[in-house]
Amino acid sequence: MSSDGTHVLWRPLVTLGASAMLSDLAGSAVATGLLPDPSLLTANGTAVGLSSTTTSSSTLARKTLNGELEELGSLPFPANYVALKGVSADGSTIVGYGLTDGVSHPFRWTQAGGLVVDLPDLPETANAAGVSVLSSDGSVWAGITWQGYAPVDVYRWSAAGGFSRAATAMDPDLPGIDRTVLALSADGTTLTGTMAVQDVEFGAFRWTEASGAVALTPGIQSMGTLLSADGSVVIGHTLDSSDYAAFLWTAAHGSRVIRSTLESAGVDLRGWKLSQALALSADGRIVIGGGQCGDSYTMYRLVLPE
Repeated sequence: MSSDGTHVLWRPLVTLGASAMLSDLAGSAVATGLLPDPSLLTANGTAVGLSSTTTSSSTLARKTLNGELEELGSLPFPANYVALKGVSADGSTIVGYGLTDGVSHPFRWTQAGGLVVDLPDLPETANAAGVSVLSSDGSVWAGITWQGYAPVDVYRWSAAGGFSRAATAMDPDLPGIDRTVLALSADGTTLTGTMAVQDVEFGAFRWTEASGAVALTPGIQSMGTLLSADGSVVIGHTLDSSDYAAFLWTAAHGSRVIRSTLESAGVDLRGWKLSQALALSADGRIVIGGGQCGDSYTMYRLVLPE
C-alpha cells in the first residue's frame, strides 16, 4: 500500500498470463503490465516488478505515476528465481537477489547508476549474499552472507561505505524462525535482526556504527523484527514460553513484554491472545498484528505507552 493509503498493489488468484493490479480509493483497478510476483509498491504509489521473463532472464521494470511502463534492465535470472526485497520511497532505488545453482546474487538498480548485479566487495568468507531489507531513503540495504548453504554473517551495505559485517548470523534452522528477517531505520544507520549468541544460540540485536550489535534479551532466545523510522524502538518476540511473546525495546526502558507493559498501563487484555507483531508505525507508537479474542481470530492494533 502507498504511504497515504490511496493505492494498493495486489495479485489475482489466477496468475497465468495475469498482471499485478493497482487499485485506488475509488475502486478502479488497472493492470500494471508487471508480472504478479514478485512486485512491490513504493510509498508514492509507483509499482515495480518484472515486465517479462524467459528461462534464463527477466526484465526489471516499473509502472510510473503517469501510467507508463518503464523497463530498467535485464536480470540474468528467470522470474521464479528473483526476489524483490525493497524499493525506496520515491522509487529511485530497487534491491533484491536472484538465484543461480543455489547461489544468491544481490542486485541494485538506481536512477543514477542503473542495474548492478553482485557485490564487488563480498568478503572471502562468503560466496553468496541475500538481501532482506532496504532503508526507505534507498541508501542502505542489509542481508545475510552465505558460504554454500551455511549462513555466515548479517551484513550491511551502503552506497557511501560499501560492505560491512554487523553480526554473526544464527545457524539453527528452526520451524517459525527466519534468520533473514531484518529491519533498518529510514536512513539505514540502525539495524535490528537475529544473531548467533553463544549461551542461548540466537537472540535479537540492535546495531549502530557506534555501538555495534547489542543483544536485546540476554539469556533469552528471541528475534528482532520491526524498527521505528528513527531506530529508537525495536519490536520482536521471545521464545521463552509456549507462545511467541512480543517485546518492545527502547533505550529508556530496555526490553519489556508488550502484554505486561500494556496491562501495567491499564489496558484490559482479558480474553486476548496476542500473536507476533506484523507492522510498526514510523513513529514507533502503533503495532499491528494477528491475534485471538476468545474463539475469534482477528487483527489487533495497539497504541504503545511512552
